[in-house]
Amino acid sequence: MTQRFDLTGKVAVVTGAADGLGAASARALSEHGATVVLLDISLDGAQAVTDALPTPGLALRCDVSDQTEVVQAFATIRERFGHIEVLHNNAGVSFTGRGDAPPDELEFDMWQHIIGINLTGTFLCTKYALPMMVDRPEGASVINTGSIAGPVLGSTTTAYSAAKGGVVAMTRCLTTTHGGRGIRANVICPGSMDTKMAAMVKSRPDLRERFISQVPLGRQGLPEDIQGLVVFLASDSSSYFSGNVLVIDGGLHLV
Repeated sequence: MTQRFDLTGKVAVVTGAADGLGAASARALSEHGATVVLLDISLDGAQAVTDALPTPGLALRCDVSDQTEVVQAFATIRERFGHIEVLHNNAGVSFTGRGDAPPDELEFDMWQHIIGINLTGTFLCTKYALPMMVDRPEGASVINTGSIAGPVLGSTTTAYSAAKGGVVAMTRCLTTTHGGRGIRANVICPGSMDTKMAAMVKSRPDLRERFISQVPLGRQGLPEDIQGLVVFLASDSSSYFSGNVLVIDGGLHLV
């Protein structure tokens, strides 16, 4: 590990950290020395990931769409650590083929649920993390998980795409409003990743093969594929890197 990627002494918060991309992010941050706080609606899942980290961490149950739970989680973080250097807003849900749909077919409660977790959750966690992140001598990093759906490619998933487009816009606003207080903010936009969220793709071999055939690199992404990018964005190596939308999809957006 080179010094430029050393996260020792930094407190990193990762949401949606019980599995998939969030768990991979938490592991990478911990491997580079950060103290990681894992937030997830599944406390057992978050605790299992925490127990396997190379550095001591903290697992907290938190529904990111619930303001009361978010306030409580960040109050606990403030009490335990007093500061945050890295916030990875990763919690998200997708209901491709299971409810998310074109506007005239989309049920309002499904819209509210998807927007609530993907977009409102990102807003709430950022809102209550910022007081512990601003004006730190070494700066602080907000990393948001977006998607190629909506911001990069067209999609039939109206609510999910709208939410992720909103995450991109919110990130750019944060770059503008808080850059002067040492906050840098960037968005990682994955393509289809081999996680629980892509269960429908995995469950249908024909669909999976058709999708993979369109990806220039010839495979689905793995959670581990985001780890290097997360560590870079969390580290001092990205100290002049802000407001960027980083696509990681094996080249699919170019096809």
